[in-house]
Amino acid sequence: MWKLALLTLLACGPAAVADPPPSSPPPPSSPPVAADPPPVAAEPAPPAAEPPAPEPASQPQPQSCPAKGPILAQVDRIKAGTPVQKQTTIIYENGAWGSTDTRPDVKPDSGCVPDADLSPLRDLLKKATWKVTTAKIHCMAVSAIHTEYKVKDKLVWTARLCSGQSLDKDSEAAIKQLDTTVEDVTAKQPKLN
Repeated sequence: MWKLALLTLLACGPAAVADPPPSSPPPPSSPPVAADPPPVAAEPAPPAAEPPAPEPASQPQPQSCPAKGPILAQVDRIKAGTPVQKQTTIIYENGAWGSTDTRPDVKPDSGCVPDADLSPLRDLLKKATWKVTTAKIHCMAVSAIHTEYKVKDKLVWTARLCSGQSLDKDSEAAIKQLDTTVEDVTAKQPKLN
């Protein structure tokens, strides 16, 4: 065995004869305290009961606006030519609108004017005086399309390119709102160009 010790000494060097590792400390005299048990994965919570179905809310019914009765305003876009083409949009006192067109591929349409358009339109039409001023000098260009505006069945304004005519401030505001309203309600229809 001494040969084995010598061989170990030669092969490993002085580390082979080093002090043995320290022994572990003596156990404590008190009884060991149990360590906290390892955490256990929580069981999945039972599925929550589905919330009760909401009470069926009464859906607002679409507003019915029959396109008939007294006329508030009418806009006629007219294109000269053979045949003459005419696109008419009527806004009724009851808040309805209707649109017709002489072109065979365009179908009539109707509906309700949104309150956001109708209220300001009514107010501006009440303020309009329809005072027309004619300039002494104006251009001479001619367009194939012109627009006629009627309020309560009375022609109040004809918009033509280079007519040399202009409206008073309140009437011009009413025409702008009328154009906006017609554009909003007939947005899906082809325009007369």
